[in-house]
Amino acid sequence: MVSRKKLGHSSRKGRTKDKRLRLLDAFVCETLSDQFQGSQFKAADLGFGETPITSQELLAHLQQQFANCTLLAFDNDQQRIARAGAQKPIAGLSYHFGSFDLLEKRTPELQLIRVMNVLRGYSLKVNAEAKARLFEFLGPGGLLVEGTSNAEGSLLCAHIWQKPHKQSKQSAPEGTPTLDVESIKIPQPHYVGLLLAMEESKSFAPLCWRDQLPRDLRRHARGQEAVYLLLAELQARFIEELVAAAEPQASRAQALVEAATNVKNLTIHSHAAASLQTTSCLWTPTRPSLRAEVFGSLTATPQN
Repeated sequence: MVSRKKLGHSSRKGRTKDKRLRLLDAFVCETLSDQFQGSQFKAADLGFGETPITSQELLAHLQQQFANCTLLAFDNDQQRIARAGAQKPIAGLSYHFGSFDLLEKRTPELQLIRVMNVLRGYSLKVNAEAKARLFEFLGPGGLLVEGTSNAEGSLLCAHIWQKPHKQSKQSAPEGTPTLDVESIKIPQPHYVGLLLAMEESKSFAPLCWRDQLPRDLRRHARGQEAVYLLLAELQARFIEELVAAAEPQASRAQALVEAATNVKNLTIHSHAAASLQTTSCLWTPTRPSLRAEVFGSLTATPQN
């Protein structure tokens, strides 16, 4: 059973800086543009923090893709809601007091739910229950994005889940995994992957991502665990690329691209924005035992 008291109270400090989630917004909006057609789009951003700037930035990104976009920004601090509401109104953006299980009072069939720098402060049990609850409010093809970024937004890790486009009206075959939260049974989600994003920095190395991993992966970032082996392999290849470049000012973003090229189950997304170079990698484990090891109650079957 989901604890409403726990879900309504976050231990996070709510400190927010502008452009903190820029790496995620760019990746997600590009993904959404391939998934959805038409101008109508509904999204929710949970836990916008001291200021709603990152919610405003997300809406601006979405409006570049969808002409008629609605974004519901939630926080569980009444003072933050009041401060946000006192700002100049922005078309398509509204602020709401509440938490994960209050979405149902607002709108169904969301195409995107973003939960960044929030669930890291919860227990593993509540973390999993919250994601299952949120997944219920997605429409077909909708994305649930949950993860953590550093304060500057130059390092980011995020789970990306997708609700199946087509739901069968028949009962699922015996043994089909489901998420069961307070007797709510929904089809097993498709796990799109773990997004690892970075922006050019002299201090970057792949193992830096370990400190930004989502709550349910932090305990696996050691020893022979799959996610640690991934980061360790990237680290070793990355160092080799920097040494081979033999240039003090060698691009670390480019070195990461070269390092990730032959890593199994890793897809590279790289682009330059103004003078800043960024690289994103999407890791999608395919072995069932590996998925169970890493993702627990939200284990998903990839679509090959």
